[in-house]
Amino acid sequence: MKNEFDILRFGNDVKIFSKKVVSDDKKDILEFCYDYINNNLEDSPFDAFTIYHSDHQVSDKLINIGLSFCKEVAIFENKYKKNCEGEFWINRVKKQNPIQKSYKTNDNKILFHSHKEINEINKRFIPTYTFVYYIQMPNNLKNKDGVLYLKDKNEQIYDFLPEESTIIVMDGDLYHSPNSALNSTLDRIVFAGNVFFYEDKLNKTII
Repeated sequence: MKNEFDILRFGNDVKIFSKKVVSDDKKDILEFCYDYINNNLEDSPFDAFTIYHSDHQVSDKLINIGLSFCKEVAIFENKYKKNCEGEFWINRVKKQNPIQKSYKTNDNKILFHSHKEINEINKRFIPTYTFVYYIQMPNNLKNKDGVLYLKDKNEQIYDFLPEESTIIVMDGDLYHSPNSALNSTLDRIVFAGNVFFYEDKLNKTII
């Protein structure tokens, strides 16, 4: 049976699973995301980054898109287990004066992170996968604007430009960093999450 997703490979040990999301309600999804941001993060010092917990028709659809693709990838990689745990969020990188930046201000190095590392620090489950659904991408891109940087175990850096209305799945321990797009007239809006597959609740490990 042919896979209904693409596998993007970078070097020997970095891979991204990618799939186009077919949806006829992008306007409703964007409206929901902005409403959620405005209602929950009015005074936030962050760039509209939030742990996501809501009960809404659109939110249910977004969660299902992420979980379904992670399950599809897990089955393909023989990592699927009968139980799973997830956490989800909406992320906006503003079109002007973004708070999230890809570079340190002192030496211009890319600031990488992995969700395994973040969850270890926060004593949460270690994700099998992290997914990102690109609901809206920035425009007026130049050079490396808007790319997603990836770093392998040998510190080699790669990049690719995600397409709008595409969802990607990466290993939970993959170091990555989204680049801003300072010339854009559009915010970057994504719905993302961490998913952990496990066999038995009694054997589940929470760091």
